[in-house]
Amino acid sequence: MGFRRLIKNVVSNVESDLADSLVKMRVDAGLTQKELSKRLNITQSSLSRYESGESEIKLKTYLSMTIACGLDASLHISKFSEEKNKEALKDGT
Repeated sequence: MGFRRLIKNVVSNVESDLADSLVKMRVDAGLTQKELSKRLNITQSSLSRYESGESEIKLKTYLSMTIACGLDASLHISKFSEEKNKEALKDGT
């Protein structure tokens, strides 16, 4: 597998996992899309696109989401990064 293709696959996997984590984070906080989008001052359709992976989310928005869901943003980012690093090492990527 070429380097560019490898990078593309890794980025695609991380983006997919990030979208999944957005949904889990919101659901675990007991919030609906409508409630969270109101807290973030974004449209519900924007939140839906972030959660589906249809739209890329900016780090600032992601951190705002973690805080709005009652999580420690720095701890959440560290945990997510650690999990991705472990998976990459296991897969040899």
